Amino acid sequence: MSPEVQKLFSPEIRDQCFLRFRVTAARLISNWHSFTFEAETPAGPCILKITHSSHRTDDQLEAETDWVFFLVSNSVGVPRINASLNSLWVERVPVGDSYFCVVSYEKLIGEPIGDSLWNETLFRRWGALMGKLHRLSRKYVPKKRRYTWYQSDFLNLETYIPTTDREIRNRAERVIRCVKDLPLSDFQYGLIHADVYQENLFWAKGDLLLFDFDNCEYGHYISDIAIALYAALWRDLDQLNPAQFSERFLRALMLGYREEHALSRTEIEALPLFLQLREVLIYTVAKKMLDANNLTPIQAKLLAERGNRIRKNQPIVDLRPVLNSL
Repeated sequence: MSPEVQKLFSPEIRDQCFLRFRVTAARLISNWHSFTFEAETPAGPCILKITHSSHRTDDQLEAETDWVFFLVSNSVGVPRINASLNSLWVERVPVGDSYFCVVSYEKLIGEPIGDSLWNETLFRRWGALMGKLHRLSRKYVPKKRRYTWYQSDFLNLETYIPTTDREIRNRAERVIRCVKDLPLSDFQYGLIHADVYQENLFWAKGDLLLFDFDNCEYGHYISDIAIALYAALWRDLDQLNPAQFSERFLRALMLGYREEHALSRTEIEALPLFLQLREVLIYTVAKKMLDANNLTPIQAKLLAERGNRIRKNQPIVDLRPVLNSL
């Protein structure tokens, strides 16, 4: 969260946001891109997300909530959305020349994805969940449209990657061009969650619950799979054989995915490219959000490793031995 937005979010503005949803008590659980609170109301607990217009406009929040309503109506395990005192799904609270948007979500009850759940059963359910999302995406008709993947500020290379990193920026631009050049069809491309990874999942009696739709966008369905793999690899950073883990993970995940949807061979073979796209996005977000002059040792190390992989045109894992088996 930028210092400017932090300053705008005064106690008075916070209280106005709380009042719209009758919040009686709240605990801040994240302030990375939005101010997210675990809150209490007379109707029960909720998750309250307060987003500045510099990150998401009210139209974008309304598009997000409409997508969530559609998924709820199709029995996907996602949080319901609570109406405000004004019977609105998205409240707008003005501040100067900008505004904050406020959305209240059902607080999901489930088990975080810990070591005891990290196995093929989880990976298969994970894939089935994504396959269902993509199958439903094909018939979804939006009232308001979310942005397209390359319009994301997270890929704003010119703003966040300095000219001193020209080689990295050139390589990153090439990755984006390659993704833009891929063929499009409604069977391979549509509205995606764009962040279906273990931290946005709960396990609930054998079912997976999915939350945090802040990044949902129009993109290739294979991108969701690449994002899941990228995050899974980072969870097991000290593993000796990333390619071996990737094969284990993807075999189970794709088995579940194909229960709900199918991808063309062209899309599957583009998986390494989408791992590179994820690397570019993570690198750009880090450049945007972190103070380059005050990096921790681990932040500096990870940023340098990502930059080097982008510069060398090298995905986080070599999937060539794996792709033929998928």
